[in-house]
Amino acid sequence: MPKVSVIMPTFNRRNVIKKAIDSVLAQAFKDYELIIVDDGSTDGTEETLKETIEKNQNIHYFRQENKGASSARNFGISNSKGEFLAFLDTDNTWHPNFLEVMKQELENDEKSVMVYCSENLFLVTPNEEGKIKTIARKVRAPEYNPAKLLHTNYIDVNSILLKRKVIEDIGDFDENLSSLEDWDLFVRLAIKYPFSVRHVDQVLVDYYYSEHFDTVTNKLMPKTSIRGYMGLVEPDEATNKVLVNIQKYLSQKKVVVLE
Repeated sequence: MPKVSVIMPTFNRRNVIKKAIDSVLAQAFKDYELIIVDDGSTDGTEETLKETIEKNQNIHYFRQENKGASSARNFGISNSKGEFLAFLDTDNTWHPNFLEVMKQELENDEKSVMVYCSENLFLVTPNEEGKIKTIARKVRAPEYNPAKLLHTNYIDVNSILLKRKVIEDIGDFDENLSSLEDWDLFVRLAIKYPFSVRHVDQVLVDYYYSEHFDTVTNKLMPKTSIRGYMGLVEPDEATNKVLVNIQKYLSQKKVVVLE
């Protein structure tokens, strides 16, 4: 029986899912199973993953008709065996020591039922050649405050490790919610275990925002909000004048490089 079950829901993410899977396969801690739940993809996801699944006995692939992320995660949980549960969406990745650090943090604190870590946030966009480039980065490291969860969600489901008994006590993800189902789960957890959640102040997850790809974040946050959150504010008139000058300087190559 594996120590950790990693649940990965997917829907038409053939072009990015391999990167997420590779970040799980690269974990230093190896006592895990990866449960991939294909929520009715029509883009050839299954064919793309066939070789990877055949080569890795700890990967279990399931397919269901399209019912949404909550249903896919619940299906994954019901078909998992691990003492601990983790969740990774297909457009995000873990650092190689994610499971190792998080398992140790959870096991070393008997009072905790869930831990979550800090994250790198990247805003990415395709360049002229179609390749992905990063245009902004910040670190999200929110301290745990159960009362704050009643007003906003600041915990990312990709960054958590929790004990299976939590789901048995508070229930699965709410399948009536098409988004923010993780927030709903965390609120129920905070009510049941208000001081049994702990923040691990170590960056172990890379979370990707995009202005051009279909993601859950894009559906919840307009382009201007995402850019503002990442510190890319729209320039005012004075700033625009300087930006015009900068482009002129660059075109004239009158740039002084300090040694």
